[in-house]
Amino acid sequence: MICAWGAHKAAPARAAEVLRIIRMSGHGTLLHHLGLNKDGSPKHPLYIAARTRPQPFSF
Repeated sequence: MICAWGAHKAAPARAAEVLRIIRMSGHGTLLHHLGLNKDGSPKHPLYIAARTRPQPFSF
C-alpha cells in the first residue's frame, strides 16, 4: 500500500484514522511512501518523479 496524502491541512485527522484501521488489521508493515514532506507526511504522487521507488513508511 502506498501512503500519499500530501501536506493538505485536512489530511492529518483522516490519515490518523485510516492508519489506525490499517494497524488494527495487522497490515501496518505493508505501508510505503514515495517521499516525505517536511512535516513527515507522505508526498502526493503528483509531485514525485516516475523513477521514484517506494520506501517503507512507519507512522
